[in-house]
Amino acid sequence: LLLNIILNIILIPKYQITGAAIAVTISTLFGGVLLIIESYKFTKLRPFSKKQLKFVVSGILSTVIIFPLTLILKSIFETITLILAFLVLYIIFLYITKSFDKSDIEVLTAIKDRLSASNKKQVK
Repeated sequence: LLLNIILNIILIPKYQITGAAIAVTISTLFGGVLLIIESYKFTKLRPFSKKQLKFVVSGILSTVIIFPLTLILKSIFETITLILAFLVLYIIFLYITKSFDKSDIEVLTAIKDRLSASNKKQVK
């Protein structure tokens, strides 16, 4: 709660409602991390596997790179472009961290095959 209040005091004057949303998000994430650490101390059970952490880290890195650009968006086209850029970055980070296993690659291949088959039907 204290972190949320401090972040609200800092962020709301500059970013208005976006600052409030950022403050709540950061304080909620911080509280969640503290809860995970406390749970681990008592149960000695790992809440996440190494693979799950790779997905989380990839998402965080993509967000850190893309978020500053959201503050200067002016049109829906720029927003859509930014969303696509986020997805591309996320997939690149997943590839770099070797997060894809055999079943993930099979699913992606099946999706690609279906998309290419549907494109061929539309061309005819």
